[in-house]
Amino acid sequence: MSVLERYGTEVSQRKKFAAVTHIIGIFAITSVLVATQASGWIAHSLALSSVAFPVWQALRCVKQHFSTESIGGHLLFGVLSLVIALVLFGVPAYLTIAPADSHYHLAATSAFMLVIMLIFMLAFAVNILQSLLLKLRSQVHTDPLTGAKNRHFFYEIAPKLSAHAKRKHETLSLVACDIDYFKSINDEHGHVIGDIALKRFSEIIQSQLRQEDTLIRMGGEEFLILSPQYDGDKAAQMAERLRKTISETTISARGVNISLTASFGVMQMPPGADLFTTVKSADQALFDAKANGRNKVIMV
Repeated sequence: MSVLERYGTEVSQRKKFAAVTHIIGIFAITSVLVATQASGWIAHSLALSSVAFPVWQALRCVKQHFSTESIGGHLLFGVLSLVIALVLFGVPAYLTIAPADSHYHLAATSAFMLVIMLIFMLAFAVNILQSLLLKLRSQVHTDPLTGAKNRHFFYEIAPKLSAHAKRKHETLSLVACDIDYFKSINDEHGHVIGDIALKRFSEIIQSQLRQEDTLIRMGGEEFLILSPQYDGDKAAQMAERLRKTISETTISARGVNISLTASFGVMQMPPGADLFTTVKSADQALFDAKANGRNKVIMV
């Protein structure tokens, strides 16, 4: 129960009732066994079986809060499942066939449980470390304000994406975009409102992109969209839809209403071209859109 509360999961009344019922049931069974002086293996079997409920709850909690896609995750859940199976079937069976006066009974059982515990702890540690590494990697590649990818992602992943497009002879288009007159928003309303505008601008774009597309915040109010399997015409049509949506959206924040517009430069990467050269061409198209009155889409 404390583990569930620690990780922010609401403990339902049903779970609380099940836990209380479990405790009362174990107490009642223990009292009956003591009063009737039942044989040792029955008492041990029931006592060990009572562990199944909390172990099962632990398995559900771990599965909910930790990744199952890693080696550590598979090992962790495998060990937990093995523990449940052994508690319910293995240990009672061993207690049934083992001699009651065996000197090795306690030592063997203790050693076996110690090994299981060590494997469980190792799997748990591996799973946590891998989850932290995945989370850290995501944070390194994500802009904390807008949720878009950042320049680290661009320099590390984007070249691989372009290389893949070359190998597969697929088209790849780039769309450079920029919020018009963004400096005046910061100057007139402050950087807090400017940050809200940036975040809303990013949300509008990401809501209309395909799953294959990637939005990257290159810095300030400048963004870049990578569009695999889109030629220049399709990328320009996408940019025009984004431009229209943004121009029709009013952002309300802290009593201030802001209408945004954005300019777009579109460039399809030519066969055999370098990605960074293509980005420069898209930036030039964006510059031309701004020089020609802003709130425009220009394709080169």
